[in-house]
Amino acid sequence: MNTEFEAASRRAIELIRAAQNVIVCSHLNPDGDTLGSMLGMYHVLTGAGKYAQRACNNTTPPQFWFLPGQEGVGPELPDRPWDLIICHDASEIHRFGSVYEKHKDLFERVPSICIDHHITNSGWATVNVIDTGASATAEMVYYFATELGYPISRDAATCMLTGIFTDSGSFQFTSVSPRTLRAAADLVEAGAPLPMIAHETWRKKTFASARIWGAALSSLELSADGRYCWATVTQDMLAANKADFNELEGAVSH
Repeated sequence: MNTEFEAASRRAIELIRAAQNVIVCSHLNPDGDTLGSMLGMYHVLTGAGKYAQRACNNTTPPQFWFLPGQEGVGPELPDRPWDLIICHDASEIHRFGSVYEKHKDLFERVPSICIDHHITNSGWATVNVIDTGASATAEMVYYFATELGYPISRDAATCMLTGIFTDSGSFQFTSVSPRTLRAAADLVEAGAPLPMIAHETWRKKTFASARIWGAALSSLELSADGRYCWATVTQDMLAANKADFNELEGAVSH
């Protein structure tokens, strides 16, 4: 790791250890990585005796209802003496939607940490812990928790492994490294149920999801030279299939 990353990690660890009332955030229209990262951090912090609020512009999409702690995800922030905001998997602050828009003063006043693996991250937070070599933000959260020395419960491990599994394309993307697989192995050892995670996030589809995937795939067009193809999904298509945008999760990778 480079010295900038190491310095940011040390400062973030100092802030987390000192904090007692923490907001953990995931980006709007959440996917498995931002939710798994946020909820994994939530379980780690609460297990260490801190208060943590799970903040997201949206409630949890149905395909992630199996995640422990997902029922507390939403846009509301209670009135507490917040002393830290930890944001997961978002390259820009506006990716937090109403959580940021309704509480700009809070984001300006309270120190923030951004944990992310996207190369496009603008470095918007007070402390930015960015590792573009990680397969998922959840992979970073796992190693971050081990650096903190906080226990990783079965619930925390389930959430983190879900983030890694979904953002790595079920361990198929080129971003997967030995470090990724070591984290996954440790999380399985901590109790994360990999077969159940694979079923819930990869094999299982709602009826609406199957319908909108079918509609998207039936719209495929191929370029004249055969080098690329594209699909179109409109709001009318979503409405006709009684689907929402989250039910297209994974379609682009497919």
